[in-house]
Amino acid sequence: MGRKQHLLQEQQQQQHTGESSQALLKKKCQQEPSCDAVLDISSGGRSKTSNSNSSKSEKIKLIGALCVFLFGYCGQPILVDFCRYQGVASASTFLFLLPHFIGMLVAGSLPLSADSKRPESRAQLRNPRLWRRAFRLALIDLSHQLLEKAGLVLCGSGVYILLSSTSIVWTAVLSALILGRKFSPLKYFSLSLIVAGVSIKASNLSLTFSSQESLGMILSLLAAILQGLTFVLNERFMEDEDAPITGLNLVFMMGYVAVAVTAGAAVAAAAAIAYAVAVAESYCGFCVRQQGHQHWAAVGVDLCVDAAPGAVTSGALKGCKAAAVVVLSHVLFCSVQESQCIGVRKGIAAAMCVAGVVLHSVL
Repeated sequence: MGRKQHLLQEQQQQQHTGESSQALLKKKCQQEPSCDAVLDISSGGRSKTSNSNSSKSEKIKLIGALCVFLFGYCGQPILVDFCRYQGVASASTFLFLLPHFIGMLVAGSLPLSADSKRPESRAQLRNPRLWRRAFRLALIDLSHQLLEKAGLVLCGSGVYILLSSTSIVWTAVLSALILGRKFSPLKYFSLSLIVAGVSIKASNLSLTFSSQESLGMILSLLAAILQGLTFVLNERFMEDEDAPITGLNLVFMMGYVAVAVTAGAAVAAAAAIAYAVAVAESYCGFCVRQQGHQHWAAVGVDLCVDAAPGAVTSGALKGCKAAAVVVLSHVLFCSVQESQCIGVRKGIAAAMCVAGVVLHSVL
């Protein structure tokens, strides 16, 4: 034991002098096998300490990233509601969608993983078959985004967020139909909670197309179905053995196609508006000119405030988003629109939706 303590003391001294204590200890241990355990303990201790520090650092970074993500995730529907009550938001504009798809384009082009630099990954970007798949997915996602943003503007963030939660239900149903996936009884129970919560909220609405909120609910529900279809097809294409594709490359391709389609539609709409304003000016003059300026100002605000991240796929974050948006919409907009207020029925519906989303994600 005395010899082992002496070797450890020498090792500590060598750390201060800058010499390689590990090499010295190994050299002495070659002559004295009994000290091998000392070498293993000292090196193992340093390895565990290093791994522990690295793990803590990664957890802190992850928590920070999730907080920032959740802030933007909740902020988007609240800002759209704020614009609507100020007379800015329009369900017909394409500019709501540009920040979402530009974000996909940027995320897919960044070297976020080591696989993105491999030759196989670069070759995927030159594969016409993969681009055709991305084109189909982008059109589905574009339709989903159009319906979702229109539904959000029409029915408000409090109702929209409950219906958005049903995307998990539709994802499960479509994955069972398309991918043949099986679910446990607890999974089915969590899905039934979401359905029951939405049904409670919908039970006090007169579902007629003359009602703005009812139309918004229908559009949001259709958007949730298309979102679930997008998730399932993403998984199917990424797991295809004949033509595999990484998630980042698929996101980049979808973003590229969607930006091109959306930008083209926005340019066409802008040209039509400019032509209509020019024709109308010959009849109304200054009055119409002022209205045209207000329209362009509204479009600019739409583009700026909707630059928050789009839909996130994490179930836990989706549950947090649902709870936060329902509470914030009640605090901020209850005095403006009655449907934004949290009553007993809406509170129960929101609680069931959040519980179902979180339960489904952790099972």
